[in-house]
Amino acid sequence: MLTRDGWSMRYRLTSSDGLEIRDVTFNGQPVIESIKLVDWHVSYSGQQQFGYSDATGCPLFSSAAVPAYEPPEIEDIREGDQMVGFALIQDFKHPAWPQPCNYFYSQRTEFYADGSVRPLAINLGRGCGTDGTYRPVQRIALAGQSGSASLWSGSAWEPLANEAWRTQEGAALDPNGGWLRVTNGDGRGYVLAPGQAGAPDQRGDNAYLYITHTRAAECVTDLPTIGACCNTDEKQGPDVFVNNEAIAGAPLTIWYVGQMHNDATPNNEYCWADSVVQNGVYVARSWPCQAGPRLTPIQGTIP
Repeated sequence: MLTRDGWSMRYRLTSSDGLEIRDVTFNGQPVIESIKLVDWHVSYSGQQQFGYSDATGCPLFSSAAVPAYEPPEIEDIREGDQMVGFALIQDFKHPAWPQPCNYFYSQRTEFYADGSVRPLAINLGRGCGTDGTYRPVQRIALAGQSGSASLWSGSAWEPLANEAWRTQEGAALDPNGGWLRVTNGDGRGYVLAPGQAGAPDQRGDNAYLYITHTRAAECVTDLPTIGACCNTDEKQGPDVFVNNEAIAGAPLTIWYVGQMHNDATPNNEYCWADSVVQNGVYVARSWPCQAGPRLTPIQGTIP
């Protein structure tokens, strides 16, 4: 259990879906049923379809899996001198990192005093090449048995009647960066904003977004892998759950797959790590990248 700043939640380390955060409430109101990081799809060649599907957690099924390295940590989030929230962080690392084909992933979920949540998938390198694309598959199951979803059209929120997927490329965002709005039966809910370029460790998520009816058979339990490692389109795994089912009044799950391309160019590194000489000894240095949406609570209620 973790209770802090109006937030309450449970968390557990899974065998293959990272750190799962469950039964999240804010000021006593249920908001999220489950957050977890199902897979890392890692592609090193768009032409040859070469890569891996990495799992994180305490896995026993694959030598390519990336295990938990230390217990989870809680970190304050500050803006200047002001405390604005906290983060729950779990690292997963190969012991030989940062040697080639060794990985360091971090799962960071931020909880803010205004009720916002931001699950982040962070890659600290190094990987097996300099032409790699990393696609973390995040799953966010919302609390409540009834809901609705709308996408920003450019001028208004347009309701979705059925399950759907979208790409961030060319997507219309509202003036605050909102892409998707989800509400529950009493009109409360969130606006989801994708990651955009700007900060030093962010070059934009270029994400795929999927909105599905929550089903027990659709990754409620741990999955060793979901989808293929190296697809360059929307076929990232969650697409198989988009079956044109009606979602109005149904429990909703958001799937979010960011796309981050690594870069080993000197002075422009991204999603990369290396051993560098410092005071006569080799030390690890990392240039991380991250992807993940921010869910900001709707002010008031939506009729």
